[in-house]
Amino acid sequence: VEQWAAYGYLVLDNDYEGVSVPDPLALMRATAAHEFHHAIQFGYDINDELNWFYEATATWFETQTFIEDQDATPYVPDLFVTPDICVGGANDATAPLRIYAEWLLIDSIAQDHGAQSIQRLWEWVADVEGMPAFYGFAEELNTTPQDVVLRYAIRNLLLDYELSSQFSDRVRVEANINGVGAVVPRQDGVQELGVEYLLITDLRPYTFQIDQPNLSLYVVGVDQPSGTAQVFELGQGGAVDTSVFTHAYVIVFNTDLHDSPAFCTETSWTLTVGDGAGATFAQPLGENFSAAQFIPAG
Repeated sequence: VEQWAAYGYLVLDNDYEGVSVPDPLALMRATAAHEFHHAIQFGYDINDELNWFYEATATWFETQTFIEDQDATPYVPDLFVTPDICVGGANDATAPLRIYAEWLLIDSIAQDHGAQSIQRLWEWVADVEGMPAFYGFAEELNTTPQDVVLRYAIRNLLLDYELSSQFSDRVRVEANINGVGAVVPRQDGVQELGVEYLLITDLRPYTFQIDQPNLSLYVVGVDQPSGTAQVFELGQGGAVDTSVFTHAYVIVFNTDLHDSPAFCTETSWTLTVGDGAGATFAQPLGENFSAAQFIPAG
């Protein structure tokens, strides 16, 4: 029994005359794709409590249909300026269209699990309300919500998307690591399933230790000549020789889940950076990530 399915219809202006964009017909095609996907969504669930399911996948659908005419990439800066906000986080004056920009999360999932997996996500949304639909979907993919979001965060840093050449911004760097000592966020803490990016400006061996049990550390080392990146999972702490990379970043990842973006909370943190000379270095994860389109952030 379809509890929340609904009929839908579209009404579109036939030429978008008077819309102040360079190519009104291109915007019409992008809008048609976006709104058509909303009609598909309503056949699954007309009124889930989370808007991000609707807007993120409808915006992603633009990139899968009229890729030359998509209107998805202009939303990306709203996401990149707020990487520390929880998935589906409430829009505000800083990033009023952030949930549209979360089409990058949908694209990251599709890269890893195929475009057909997004249909399965909507089958979960039809049966389960709110964030538990996303969590159950991730488990069905034999992964975890944390791993899904981590891979998305890494791709955001590396610009590992087909359309990244059209992005007008890079992820916000929360702090620089210039040597040993304590590092704290410039602005605020990090919400559930959010990340902070820290730029290592002085590349050498380091130890890293975070002071909050719900935060995990990852180091991303980029070898720009080869267009590849390695990722080191440190948990609460560990050591990495960053001198072997052309660029390196620390990701502070809040691994806590949340029931609703309306109730997300920030975790503040202090990162202790030490001299890693003589330390036992962490081994990278077994996967090389693509940095073919990487442009340094920070």
